[in-house]
Amino acid sequence: MDATRRRDLESSLLSQLNQQTQEHGLSRSGRLLWLVEQLHNYVERWHGMRSVSEQSAADDDLFQMIEIAAAVISNELKRREQ
Repeated sequence: MDATRRRDLESSLLSQLNQQTQEHGLSRSGRLLWLVEQLHNYVERWHGMRSVSEQSAADDDLFQMIEIAAAVISNELKRREQ
């Protein structure tokens, strides 16, 4: 996957997170919960798709979203500690 596509996917996730934060007044804990729910959803979908597809994880948008969501959760946790 090229860097531009990965940035687009990350931007999409962050945009959705910010939208949810504004619409629902999410606290930092609420943001983390929303992100963990998204990560869980991505993992379940990826697992289901892996059973029917031989696509490489490196070229798989859904797998990339798992990595991106994990990184965003890590960043949110770091911000929370400050």
